Amino acid sequence: MIKGMDELFKRLGGIQKAMEDVDTIVARHAFMAEREAKRNLTKNRSVFTGTLRNSITTRKLGWAMWIVGTSVKYARPVEYGTRPHRPPLRPLVEYVRLKNRMGTVHSMSPRKKQRLFAMARGLQRKIERDGTEPHPFMRPAYEMVRFQLRDALVDKLAGALKGR
Repeated sequence: MIKGMDELFKRLGGIQKAMEDVDTIVARHAFMAEREAKRNLTKNRSVFTGTLRNSITTRKLGWAMWIVGTSVKYARPVEYGTRPHRPPLRPLVEYVRLKNRMGTVHSMSPRKKQRLFAMARGLQRKIERDGTEPHPFMRPAYEMVRFQLRDALVDKLAGALKGR
């Protein structure tokens, strides 16, 4: 037998085991990013109904490929903010109604309805004038996890190459 072959086979076995562990390491960090994104939404005070926070999920695309994301349409404007634009009034009416615990529109007095619509129109004008502020939740989660993931992968693979 060639000198050092036992050591070579031992190290190759360690590398194979390390490669099997890579997917687990990436998965662990993807779920960590999901938890951090949800935490960021809460810290940002961006949670109103919980729909966006509850929609953030992690799924496997392939070996060592995981994606953390959401399918909620308004996630992007929350993350990045918006330029000034004229949003539709109906969702703003609903937002103001829920935010101020005003009950159902059908059970409101005409005066209360008038106040509700005035508040929603005021919000609409503010967004039309200023846009909306960004409330990043995914980017900070990614930034927090990416270096931890890199370090974990480097440690695992370096250890395998050194025969640990």
